[in-house]
Amino acid sequence: MKSLIRIFAIVPLGFFLVAAYSVFSAPHEPAFNAPDKAAVIAQIDHSFMVAAYAITWTIQLGYLAWLAFKSQAQKQDAGRASRSLR
Repeated sequence: MKSLIRIFAIVPLGFFLVAAYSVFSAPHEPAFNAPDKAAVIAQIDHSFMVAAYAITWTIQLGYLAWLAFKSQAQKQDAGRASRSLR
């Protein structure tokens, strides 16, 4: 169970890397009078939307991983306490 929780804790890091890649690989904003400015801005908007969703999933899954670690620690503490009462 511990190894599964550790693997699950790596998933938010992957989402964070996706968000960082999406932001840093987005094209630069074109000049004011560029002919295909709307297409480039649509690509930029999409990149930042992907990054926003990835950050949201990073926060949510990171919190779930933290809860799993805390739950595991409480179970271990309860097991130690019951063994020491015997």
